[in-house]
Amino acid sequence: MEDGALDKIKNYGAGTCTVNGTITVNDEEVGVNCNVSILKENILANPGFESGNEGWTIADTSKGFAIKTKEDFRNGAYCGHYYNSSDFTYDVYQTITLEPGEYVFSVYLQGGANGDNDVYEVYAKAGDTELASAPAVPQGWKIWQNPQIRFTVNETTEVMVGMRATATGGAWGTWDDAYLYKDVDLTPTPDVTKNGLVTVDGVTYYYIKGVVQENYTGFVKSNSIQYYVKAGIVQAAYKGLVTSSKTGNIWLVKNGMVYSSYTGFYKNAKGQQCYIYKGKFQNAKSGFAKSPKTGKLYYIRKGIVQYGYTGFIKNPASGNQCYVVKGVFQGSKTGVVKSPKTGVKYYVKSGRVSYKTTGIVKISGVKYKVVKGVVKGIVK
Repeated sequence: MEDGALDKIKNYGAGTCTVNGTITVNDEEVGVNCNVSILKENILANPGFESGNEGWTIADTSKGFAIKTKEDFRNGAYCGHYYNSSDFTYDVYQTITLEPGEYVFSVYLQGGANGDNDVYEVYAKAGDTELASAPAVPQGWKIWQNPQIRFTVNETTEVMVGMRATATGGAWGTWDDAYLYKDVDLTPTPDVTKNGLVTVDGVTYYYIKGVVQENYTGFVKSNSIQYYVKAGIVQAAYKGLVTSSKTGNIWLVKNGMVYSSYTGFYKNAKGQQCYIYKGKFQNAKSGFAKSPKTGKLYYIRKGIVQYGYTGFIKNPASGNQCYVVKGVFQGSKTGVVKSPKTGVKYYVKSGRVSYKTTGIVKISGVKYKVVKGVVKGIVK
């Protein structure tokens, strides 16, 4: 046999592969050719019934059909056998999701005792639409017929392929070695009128010239609304913060849309409370932000509430030194407060250091000497 013959066969694909070699006849070498038939992959599960009815459905209305052994099988040890003493029908099929392409389906059939009006068929259908069918007439014991159909699937579709019959009582026979393969790949012609966001069967896709943009993740604007798209599909059930790959901005998304009407706080994946203004995370903001829900002022740094902070923070807007406890501005606080950072005591009025106050201040019956907001001591 020629060098590399096995690899040649493995890499040849479907068809007839010719392998050259030599044999010795009467001490003389003679050149020979060996034709190897290579079949396309059988898409069916359990095509020869060797695993019983696994993969197959026998319709509820069927009579006389069963998976049996030692009953005139063609290959292996099992086959689909039919017989009934009175008139009967059966329908046996597999349901498979097929991608666009041209397909060929065939099965072997043998049997006898047919009535004049008996019908035996192989078929393919999608839902209620018949894609193809072909008749077969059993010719006798182990005289195998091989009915075949060819059909086209234009888009990914769930298809039923199978065998069915309406037979006279006493008819008998077997089916075996079913074979379904894709013969030709089809590339669907894009509908170039599909552009932007298009909803198909409840799912919204992002199209450009009829092609779903499977490699795109980001935001797509439609009817003045920004939608969050991942791998070409609007994430309609998503809620959370999403970073725009185009601008770097971080947006709060709800039900797949930028929540542009929302201003307030939102907890991120790390459990941090993030300040959102009109749907956008304010990651550049440091200072104070008011919660529309509670009315409280929070100290934020780079857009995140600083719950771990207690002390004084200068309000960038007003210039006031504001007293904060665990990230919350203490607007109702009036009294003496010690700075955790410097140890200095300040006179605080309505949550702010009162730098304009100089004199004696009485708090809870205690008199304090205050100079420009700084408490110098207790006056006795």
